[in-house]
Order: sequence, then structure tokens, then C-alpha cells
Amino acid sequence: MHDENKRLAKRALDEVFSGGRLDTLDEIFHPDFINHEAGPQTPPGRDGLKVTLRWMRSSFSDLRYEVQDAIAEDDKVVLRVMSKGRHTGEFMGFPATGREFAAKQIHIYRIVDRKSDCCCAATATAPPEQLNRSSRSYFWWRWL
Repeated sequence: MHDENKRLAKRALDEVFSGGRLDTLDEIFHPDFINHEAGPQTPPGRDGLKVTLRWMRSSFSDLRYEVQDAIAEDDKVVLRVMSKGRHTGEFMGFPATGREFAAKQIHIYRIVDRKSDCCCAATATAPPEQLNRSSRSYFWWRWL
């Protein structure tokens, strides 16, 4: 069961987040999916995840996730990943820079009925001076 849960969480990253395959979203994510990172105006459930994926993919091209560790316990899967891509669209009010980025992240999934029913991710932040941005910036990636 743990290996199956890890495969499901990795599929979420590979097929949905990296690949942009919204057609597999319903297969991987539970109908009552909760995205703990969604903004207050984002619809709940899988529809909200589709909204989030569209803006993420419009802000960052070549978005990909390299899984560095996968840990499963009971109904939870934790993935330690390096997300990478290029900032090619407006993101949270910041115009596209065209620069590549890398961000260390922890993704936590809960698996129910062989589907992910919640997800949250924590991203290690880089100091503003590494980002070539003002100190008010809270960009969470490291420019390459």
C-alpha cells in the first residue's frame, strides 16, 4: 500500500503539476480534495486545483519536480522535491523575468480511496539578495 501511495503522489507531480495534464486530475485527486495553499477566491475541490494549475503553468514554463525523497506512513506521503522552471509570466504582481529558478519543497499528500484528498507544500525561501529583488519580496525560489 505504501509503494502504491508513493506512486500516486509522484504521478500528481509528474502528470498534473509538471505535465499539465488536467485530464488525469480526476483520476488522481479525490472529489473532496482540499488544497491548503489555495487563495481565498479559489473554488474548492478539483475545480480549484485546475484554477491553481492554470495560473502556475501560465507563470512558469518548463515546470518540473525532481523527487529527492519519498516517505509513506499510514495514509500520508511526504515528498522532498526540487521544483524548477522558468519565470515566463506574471506571478503575484511581479512581471516575467525569463529567468530559471529552483526551489526546495516538501509536499504532503493524504491518500483516501486510492486518491489524494489533500495536499500542502512548504517551500524553502531564499534571502532577497539571492533573488535580485527588494527586501519586501517574498519570492520563494533561487534564481539559477
